[in-house]
Amino acid sequence: MKVLGAITFLAGMFVFMSGWIFLDLASLPLKQDLYALDVLGFFNHLFSLDPRTASFQSILSAIFILMGCAICYAGTVMIKQR
Repeated sequence: MKVLGAITFLAGMFVFMSGWIFLDLASLPLKQDLYALDVLGFFNHLFSLDPRTASFQSILSAIFILMGCAICYAGTVMIKQR
């Protein structure tokens, strides 16, 4: 059960970190900070430039972060079980 808990915790951390990256990329039009070159410029085109859609995508990214927290918590509960 401890191995499954550790794998679940690591999966939750991956979801959590992905959510932060998505939140940063989704909120770029709201911050008036758009990347034009390099890798972030490529990923910037995957998100909307419209402020209303960018706000919605930012909310979904925040929900993704909360889901990652819940998965991490579930992993720690599995690790602590005897």
